[in-house]
This record gives sequence, structure tokens and C-alpha cells, in this order.
Amino acid sequence: MTTPPSPLPGLLIAAVMVTSGPSLAGDCFLDPPCTGTPEGEPCDEVSPDTTNGGCLVTPSVFGTLEFGEVICGTNWANGGMRDTDWYLLPESPTGPLWVLVELRAEAPSMAFLLTLGDDGALCTGFAPTAGTPAVSGACAETTELGNYVLEHGVNYALIVTTGDGQTGIFDGFPCPDGAATTNAYEAQVCLAPITIPNPYDLNGNCTVDFGDILVALAHWGACPTTEGVTIELRAEADTVAFLARMSAGGVCPVTGLADGVFAYSGDCDSDHILGTGYVLPPGDYAVVVGTGTAAGGGLLDGFPCPDGSTTNNAYEVSLFTTPVPLPCPWDLNDNNDVDFADILLIIANWQSECWIGCP
Repeated sequence: MTTPPSPLPGLLIAAVMVTSGPSLAGDCFLDPPCTGTPEGEPCDEVSPDTTNGGCLVTPSVFGTLEFGEVICGTNWANGGMRDTDWYLLPESPTGPLWVLVELRAEAPSMAFLLTLGDDGALCTGFAPTAGTPAVSGACAETTELGNYVLEHGVNYALIVTTGDGQTGIFDGFPCPDGAATTNAYEAQVCLAPITIPNPYDLNGNCTVDFGDILVALAHWGACPTTEGVTIELRAEADTVAFLARMSAGGVCPVTGLADGVFAYSGDCDSDHILGTGYVLPPGDYAVVVGTGTAAGGGLLDGFPCPDGSTTNNAYEVSLFTTPVPLPCPWDLNDNNDVDFADILLIIANWQSECWIGCP
């Protein structure tokens, strides 16, 4: 669930996103794994940190992070010490500029911004930037979005380290052997956050309220369907069948494939996939039948014309109409019916709002 932000005029200043993650019992890996830019530093508990230790080492050294770039790193906390990774951010193209910070981590971690000194003296007088840090609980079981407002012409750094958002954690999360965790984290700072629709907000006003109940009542009953075409195929050779759009009058050339799932029959009629989902606008269509695989690829060898002693490469194809579901956003529990259960889901999410996130 997501707790919506408390806005000030013209500015969104807080947001909390709670997500599910792996259990604390057993293995603890980011799921899905981070696929961004590697930090370039293994989890090794080596001090000083000469990769991205920032202003905590001499000479200072920083990683870099572009807006919208995802960084994949590791951190640790052991014996009263912790890994603290510093990433310089690019200059804000305008100001003031609102940014979000996203963080997922295997060890309890936080990501926050520091305001640095001027060019050439970044570590002179650095201080916390006003805003809300991003926080990830252990195994990313809970995550909180961070948010800040950046001024044009000011230097900022993103700091990722172990902590709970208020205080640092300096023990209990040593660099692992990989058996149960890798101490990985995923972080990014993004511009132009997007609004994520709330599925229970049926009337689109970004608040779940009585208006959404009225929308559900207006669509009460079975979800709408339309008439579609299904292809059934039986064949002695591996065969596929699908629908193609023809030129006007049902003549060649073919102008494209109709939207739908091809039908398939395995060798000796051993396996079947119905061709479904064809909703055909007015026009001319042809059924195309040829040798092919269950993955939809063509077969150009292995099934010569037979002598009739074991097979004759026959096939049988038929078409019949079936109902095809249309979009039904009012069916919140996906049972193809707008009913009292959907009203209960609206009530359970009463007054919840739209969410925010990075694009």
C-alpha cells in the first residue's frame, strides 16, 4: 500500500511507498535484481574507501550519478563502522527543482542528499539538504521514497549507507559470503516524477471516495464482452494456423496479421493450442495454415509429402465464435463481474490517493 503525500501549494513534499519483498527468513536478495550501472566497488570492508568515500576520505573521491540513472551497489555495517557511498549529482538544469530518491536494499539502508561546497572545495562546509531521505528496510520488505528540492547552481551528492532513515547502523551487516545475501542496493534520483494511477480510483480524481462507488454501480454486473473468433486445429505434422488481413475484396497481397494467438497442433495431433483473441474489424481475412512450431516459428524441413504408409500429413482447421472480454477496470478483483466484492475493495482503500514514482 502507499501512503499519499501531504502537499504544500505547488509542491509535493512527502511520499511513502510500501512494497513487498523476500522474507527475512532464509535468502535475502533484491527481487527483481538491480540491472543498472555497477558501483565498481565490491563489498570488502576495506577502509579507507578509495572508490566513492566522498568527503570522509583524503583525498576526497566521489562516484557520479546522472538524474534517472540507476546505480547498483553494495554496503555493509560491522564492528562500529559502515560503508558510506557518495555520488555527485549533475547541476540542476533549473531551480528550484523537485526530485525523488528511490532505494531498495538487502541491508537496512537510507539514501539522502548533502549540499556540498563550491566547485574546487566540495568538502568545505557540506551539510544535509532539507528534505526526506529514502529508506529501505531489510530485504527491501518496506521502502520509502525520498524527496528533495534542488537549487540551480548548488552542488549536491547522494549518500547511500546503512541506517533507518533517522540514525546510522554500524554493526550487524558484515560483507557476506553470498550464501544468504549480497548486501546489494539499488538507488536512483529522478526528475519529473510521474503520477501512478490508483486502481480503486475509478473516476480519475486521485481520491477513492463515494464517486468511485457510483462508477462501480453504473457498471454493475458481468463485464462486457465482444464476439471473437477462435481457431481449432488438428494435424499430423507440426502445424500452425492464424488469421491474416487481406486487401479489399479478399485478394493479395496480405496487409498484415490479425491480432490474436495462433493455433498449433503437434506432430500426430499430439498437442494443441487454440488460436484465440481474434476480434476482427470489418474487412477481408484469410486463414493461413502451414508447418510450424509451438513457439510460432516456421518449419521448413522434416515433413516431406508421405507415401501414405504411416501418415498423409493431413490437417483439420475450423473457426468458431467465442466471447472475448473487453477492458473492465471496474472489476477490481478480476472475477469478470462488478459486484459487492468490488465495493468492499473500494471501501477498504477509502480516501487513498494516487501514487508517485520515477518514470
